[in-house]
Amino acid sequence: MKRRIFHFFVVALLASTLSCHCSNESRTSKELETLSNADVSWDGTFFGLQPSLSGPATEVLNQGEAVIRQLKQALDDPKRIVVAHVLLTKICGSKYDVSGGSWNGLKVRLLASGAVQYDEANLREVRNRWSRSLTSSNP
Repeated sequence: MKRRIFHFFVVALLASTLSCHCSNESRTSKELETLSNADVSWDGTFFGLQPSLSGPATEVLNQGEAVIRQLKQALDDPKRIVVAHVLLTKICGSKYDVSGGSWNGLKVRLLASGAVQYDEANLREVRNRWSRSLTSSNP
């Protein structure tokens, strides 16, 4: 009888663990789908541009390397390339340059109105650089 109770608890524990894992994966998948460049805000500081993440981007960042493949795909979407670039930079932990007009190769123009502008040619360069970098690190 004790053995059956023990087995019941083990099975219940495994079932709840798997349920939580699947729930986290589906939540992360939904957050990846809803990522937007609007999830990145920029501050011009004494040390250069600094991005801040909000919305689903903060949850995606917490997933770490598990989301690199999906972020690489997001680089092809003009509405998600900026947030994907910022997340990949933070997750991969590579060193990068910062200035008053660029952050890790991304040219950012902060307007007095609070709006942000990106150069389309530069966005292509950023995407191509990540494509080369991620391809060479993952054969």
